[in-house]
Amino acid sequence: MKLLAQHHVVALEQAADSALARFLVSLGATLTRTSIANAASAVTSADFFIEQVGTQTLAQAGLPRAQLEAINAKLIHVSVTHFGSSGPYAYWRGSE
Repeated sequence: MKLLAQHHVVALEQAADSALARFLVSLGATLTRTSIANAASAVTSADFFIEQVGTQTLAQAGLPRAQLEAINAKLIHVSVTHFGSSGPYAYWRGSE
């Protein structure tokens, strides 16, 4: 029996290849890769949403946190950024 067999993960672009996404899949979750443009419709039935762009970038792309919560109140949103979602280095890119 897989612990997350009934759960669905939506990962934004490169986050689908991240260690966290692979770990959740190893626990039985299904994974869907999406783009920012399609994220709003993809998260409607998701349990987890993983992204590596930060909450400010999502908001600028038209997907602020309040909208994510309105679309799916039970969604667990995981933002994995190297320099944080706000502050002077928020837009710097990094890798695992």
